[in-house]
Amino acid sequence: MRPLLILFLAAAFSLCTANAYPPYLPAPDPEPATYAEWLAILDKLLQLPREIDESPQSNYITIDIALAHAYRLGGEKTFPELLARFEKADAHTFATRCNMFHMLAAIFFKQELERLRAEQRPPLVFAKAEALPDNKLSPELAEAWSAYRAATAPFKQKFGPLMQKKELGMEANEKAFFRLLGDVLAGRGENLAERLAVYYNDSYIHPSPMDRAQKQAIWLALLRERRLSEAVGVALPYPHAKYGYSYPFYNFNDAQIKVDFFQTCGLDWEKLSLGVLAERECAPDKKLDHATQLYMLLLRDSGYVEPLRDSGKYVASLLELSRKTDARNLREYVSVLSRYVKPRHPPVVFYNPHIDPTSEPLQRAILARLCEVVADPGLPRNDDYCAWGQAVSVLLNLRRSETKETLQRLSTDAKFGQEVIKVLQEMREKIVLPPE
Repeated sequence: MRPLLILFLAAAFSLCTANAYPPYLPAPDPEPATYAEWLAILDKLLQLPREIDESPQSNYITIDIALAHAYRLGGEKTFPELLARFEKADAHTFATRCNMFHMLAAIFFKQELERLRAEQRPPLVFAKAEALPDNKLSPELAEAWSAYRAATAPFKQKFGPLMQKKELGMEANEKAFFRLLGDVLAGRGENLAERLAVYYNDSYIHPSPMDRAQKQAIWLALLRERRLSEAVGVALPYPHAKYGYSYPFYNFNDAQIKVDFFQTCGLDWEKLSLGVLAERECAPDKKLDHATQLYMLLLRDSGYVEPLRDSGKYVASLLELSRKTDARNLREYVSVLSRYVKPRHPPVVFYNPHIDPTSEPLQRAILARLCEVVADPGLPRNDDYCAWGQAVSVLLNLRRSETKETLQRLSTDAKFGQEVIKVLQEMREKIVLPPE
């Protein structure tokens, strides 16, 4: 009887925990129009239990929503009041408090960056990087890779050994960890970056919201103490022994924050970003996770950061690296490169009008590379989400005459054949079936 009772209680517990939601309130109607009203709602939310069993309705507000509205209406002068709410939120979950920290960290960074600009410091200069492995890279890409390694060296030398110690678990030392996050935002204490670095993720979620909060807090602590050479290193991806590369900011909207920081330090962020890609594809012990996308170079395609000054150099480097990447990551290069080719009959569905096509020679080089991908017999062809399926879809959308021979060879393909024939007819190309 007792084993059955234990199984029943375990099942009931799993059901309850599976349907737990962060604290929320119904959205007020009409929407509050003042800072004081949103602050009162935030206080009310912080008094709720850390998790609620009932699912929220269609219109509701959470702690992070209330915090965002309060800051929107109150401005930077309200930072101390909002920080006080964060430091009193210790009854809530890791995720809730980390979301609050991310929002407050963005405010802190903006304020600190304005002070840094007013100081008018000279551009950062790093020591020469270690010799690069022989990967037969172009001079431009080799220079970018060297710049990336030089820029990340100070942080890795100082904090690499500290982070490998793994002295304190974040969950096991929850109160102390979040107290340090509050100290960073409040500007209290010294050597906060070193004190944060010895924490490690002892949860089953990798990476967790606390991982990201830790990297953000280390970056902001170094910025406040003007340890800028080390701050650059933590703002860039760096090797993680088990989970690939770590970033202090994951959200696309944070990309401009990093660009502003690099430029204020007098650094060429485009070069550093190309160096990240070279490290990803060419390092002997490359461990970059597939989910990293193409770092923040991809983000400019979404309009989140300012355009590259020299898109030709950028595109040429992507072409070069697309020949060094593996089949798993090749799809990302196909997707990005295709945005720099002008379609035959724009606009088509996927075409991004915010991106200017690159020069005609580079457009032809991109088309040739896409045709190589389609013709490669060694690439998986299992679904539309592989590099091969993505390249075929791109060629069908672009409808460029330079790719007609490749499309002709696809006219008998079991999956794309009918669509290829239709596109060729629309292109007014004669369909020549390949011999049996």
